Formats: sequence, C-alpha cells, structure tokens
Amino acid sequence: MKPDPMVNDIASLIADSSRSIMLMSLLGGQRTAGELAKVACIKPQTATFHLSKMVNAGIIEKTIYGRYSYFKLANEDVAKLLELLMKLSKSPKIKSLNQSIHSEALRNARLCYDHIAGTLGIKITEALLRLSYIQLENDIFYITELGINKLIELEIINHGFKDTENLRGIKCYDWSEENYHIAGTLGKVITSGLIGLGWIKKSLTNREVGITENGKVNLYKYFGIEF
Repeated sequence: MKPDPMVNDIASLIADSSRSIMLMSLLGGQRTAGELAKVACIKPQTATFHLSKMVNAGIIEKTIYGRYSYFKLANEDVAKLLELLMKLSKSPKIKSLNQSIHSEALRNARLCYDHIAGTLGIKITEALLRLSYIQLENDIFYITELGINKLIELEIINHGFKDTENLRGIKCYDWSEENYHIAGTLGKVITSGLIGLGWIKKSLTNREVGITENGKVNLYKYFGIEF
C-alpha cells in the first residue's frame, strides 16, 4: 500500500511568515531575491535561505538572467493552494492607512498567478457572460464566435492568435469576492491583452493591479464595467 504524501513538509514551509509573504508576492509574477527580501522585510541572505528551501521543495522555480536570479511559483496548483488558504484564513486587523489602502487595492484588482482576480476579475467574467462573448458549461468557460471576433477587434486577443480551439477558461474561486472568476488559458490571454493595451498595470512589488484612466474609459465603453 502506497503511503500518504507528507503534506506536513509543504505545510511547514508555507507556515513560516517570511516565506508566506514571499509566496503571496509571487502570485503577482516573478521577482528577484532582492525584491522578495524587501517585501518580507528580511535580509537578502535570509531571503536566499528561504527561497532555496522552497525551490528544493518544488513549490517555486528559479531562473537566472545574467547577474540576477528570478523566482516564480512552480505552477498553477501552488497558486490555487495559496488562494484556498487565504479563503480559509482570517483577515488581518488593519492597523494603518497604508494597510487599508493596500487591502482595498487587492480586493479591487489583483493577479492570481496569471489571471485577474478581485472585483475586476468578477466584473469581467459577468460582463463577458452578459454580452454572450463566453458561455459556461460544466464549470468550463467557452469563448463564442461573437466573443472571439470582438476580443480580436478590441486587440485584447492578438490577431495572430492561432489556438482559438483551446481558448477555454476554468472557474477559480475568488476569496475576496466569494464568487468565481476566469482562470485557465482564457483568463491568461485576457489578462495579457489588457496589460498590453495599457488598460491595467501590474505592480512592480506585489500583485496589485492598477486600472488606468484609459482602462476605466474602455472597460465602461465596451463592457459596461464601472470603476
């Protein structure tokens, strides 16, 4: 009989406060060791120690570009685990104006691995369904012919995108909105398109997503999404 996996190994890694802070930051995309040290408010040497343990455990990956080492989550399963843990965890007490602003920004719009979450993620999902650009069947979001044509017209999807046959999304539970947004290939493509158009802007230090003035205008104009 095959023994059960040793979940306590991964659980103990994530339980450390510095490592959990760095993992949450990596939900917004890859970061250098120096950036992660600043986010976790620890020394670079300490950050390197923690990151090495997580690389060895297979929950993050390390890539070297020139003089810099970049780290990212190993896969979407790790991102889903982190989001689920946030759903089950109590929200921290807000003790400062900066914390309040950061908390509000995260709930407004954030990255969940490679797709948009928060209020913006929910509103985009609802708008695409309302406009019949996508349809939901058995927890899978399928893009319609109307949807693919419109998103290509708006340049959210690249004109040269070839794999429209597999352009599907999956339901991803949103811990802050208690609803589902679009993940999977479709969620990733839409997010990349909105970033490329300059409608949204990634934070350089965490996973907050800013909605630009141009984005606010166009999200309302084409999708009826108001911010």
